[in-house]
Amino acid sequence: MAYDSDSDDMFVMLDGEGRIFGCGDGMDYSFRVEADFPTPPPSTNSVADEQTTIDDLIRECLTCDMMTECTLWLGAEDMEAPNCALEQLAAAIFKHHTKSCDDFDPESSGVEWWIQSRDPGTNQGLTLHWDKDENLRIHHGLYAHPQLSTVTYLTEGAPTVIFDGLTVPAIARHGNGTPTGLSPSPECTGVYVSYPKPGKHIAFDGRLLHGVLNDLSPESSKDARRVTFLANVWLNHMPKGVRRLPLDAATGFGLMKPTTFLAAKAAPKPREVTKKIAPMGGNDLFDFGCFGWNGDDFKLSSKLPKSSLSDSGSGTLLVECSGIQVVENEKQGGEQKSAKRQRVE
Repeated sequence: MAYDSDSDDMFVMLDGEGRIFGCGDGMDYSFRVEADFPTPPPSTNSVADEQTTIDDLIRECLTCDMMTECTLWLGAEDMEAPNCALEQLAAAIFKHHTKSCDDFDPESSGVEWWIQSRDPGTNQGLTLHWDKDENLRIHHGLYAHPQLSTVTYLTEGAPTVIFDGLTVPAIARHGNGTPTGLSPSPECTGVYVSYPKPGKHIAFDGRLLHGVLNDLSPESSKDARRVTFLANVWLNHMPKGVRRLPLDAATGFGLMKPTTFLAAKAAPKPREVTKKIAPMGGNDLFDFGCFGWNGDDFKLSSKLPKSSLSDSGSGTLLVECSGIQVVENEKQGGEQKSAKRQRVE
């Protein structure tokens, strides 16, 4: 499938799996969870070397979130000269996940990054969605996804939920056919539930449906601010409408310069995923809610027991299930959302 527009000066070609064509060999698309990469641990004994701490990054994120209204971009060619510690963090994530992949064009590849900050005592959730080039979807109905979506948690809070196998179905595509290798009605093969911990980092296939479910928040974090650093890895495609954080903005708002700790690229520490099998039926079925471009276009065909989605202490779950699909919501009532680019996780 290809998209070509002289007016937009953009050409996009997708392969049979719905990914940007001609790149990504060697990329690991499986769900991964790591600790302390590339962020520092929650506390440090540093004194004179001014190493970065989690609290430092939280302050940087809150400052950046207040002064930006769209997602930001750092091209692969600019990663050796980041303007601030947050750009350095984005570069470290990109390099870590593309270290076995060298078949991309640096001029059109990079990382799209942004901040999610939820105030204490408010809804920390985020409706289900697919990460994509928002402008292409809004104006042309085309779903172009990042190679990988990543979340780096800086605080605790509501969990991220990823539906393995649930790529964009045919009913969600506006006049664009489903790529040859994708099912027009894909089914979920398992649900990953990632509970935030400071310094925890997850990565997953950028084509997958995911969201943040406030109703699964641990009691201990419901009244706390939830802060995450989001970074999507794009190869051979720069989403339309994103831009780099201007140097004068970084210096004018006093954002922290690249630091010794992040430059060291601390070794990632892989973490285990606890597997569960979702029982059939039950009295505590969890409603994942409605989602879509109008807010309520779609829903999931099945529910899972809330108990199977709850944290057992490991912090990351894989709930094995089958048969869950994206279906149309017959009781639509939401109003048309603004076409303004929204920052999502």
